[in-house]
Amino acid sequence: MKSYSQSVSSQSTALIILAILLSSSMNWHCGNNQRVKSEKADITNHVSNMAGLAFMYRMRPDSLQGGNRSFVGFVLPENARSSDNASYEAQVISADTVKIVGISKRNAANTVSVCRDGNGNFFGWTYTGEFE
Repeated sequence: MKSYSQSVSSQSTALIILAILLSSSMNWHCGNNQRVKSEKADITNHVSNMAGLAFMYRMRPDSLQGGNRSFVGFVLPENARSSDNASYEAQVISADTVKIVGISKRNAANTVSVCRDGNGNFFGWTYTGEFE
């Protein structure tokens, strides 16, 4: 038969193990959450910058390889189509609207997208996956 001190010692050990497991689980979750937030911020920043490139293209005249007040013909430069965290694409919706999409390399369900109109306004920010 176990003594009272052996029983208390076993319960204490079990509680310590449970506390360690819970702490490890919480640290992993918090660390994962911070990674997702950081990735979302990075991709959002890049998407915004890509929309800036599109707007500069729109404002340049034909003679300077621009869109002459149109997004038609805009494509992301090769070196801007990828970063450490994501790949990017531009979708010309109309002469007056372009959509930029960033797709996470870690999880393709995680995306950031925004549209930019002919006046330079951003609209339709959309976040999917873990970025919602």
